[in-house]
Amino acid sequence: VITFLDLGCLNAGSAVLELCCYGSNTGSAVLTLSGGTPPNNFNWSNGVTTDTNAYLPAGTYAVTAVDANGCPLDSDNDGVPDYLDKCPDTAPGTKVDSTGCPVVIPPPKVEKNEIKNYTLSANAGFASGKSELLPSAYAGLDGLIKFMKENPDSRWMITGYTDNVGSVQINEKLSRKRAESVLDYFMTKGLKRERFVVVGKGDADPVASNDTAAGRALNRRVEIKRIQ
Repeated sequence: VITFLDLGCLNAGSAVLELCCYGSNTGSAVLTLSGGTPPNNFNWSNGVTTDTNAYLPAGTYAVTAVDANGCPLDSDNDGVPDYLDKCPDTAPGTKVDSTGCPVVIPPPKVEKNEIKNYTLSANAGFASGKSELLPSAYAGLDGLIKFMKENPDSRWMITGYTDNVGSVQINEKLSRKRAESVLDYFMTKGLKRERFVVVGKGDADPVASNDTAAGRALNRRVEIKRIQ
């Protein structure tokens, strides 16, 4: 029984072992190798250092063989020696694993764009003092509607706000109607009413100072926030 412990820089498939019997109790083994840089070096378990191990009594023997460089043959230059390479014809430059086969790189995971809130400016979405939704608001809302349809289990709160000009009662009523106009638009696009909570908060929760025209413009808005 001959066991190959290590073929080092030589291709295991290129090793040819010839056995010959001299008599009933002895025989010989000749190991022929190809690949690598000659001369090849042999080290048999019984101390023989040539390719031929003669007059062997019956038993078990092991052999280690390397070439002059002591480095494995790598025919496709992928960094994996041929005797370990399960994919011996890898194209140059291909990244391989420990078996010499191309590394399979999974495509990057693409995260869905998460939309948690959207603010519609009242100046862009409504005429002054009115609650009817203007066409200028459609483009932004349509993008939000697309996301809502892609996430059918999501729920949303639509909250209308005004500045502090005018009475509290009028502002609360106007803010509520503007929020309802946004909901009506959503429903015309196929979204279900039960997915939404509608609130009108008048001039509460300002995001800017009501002391300036610019600040009041920012406060006139409809906020759409995801709540589930």
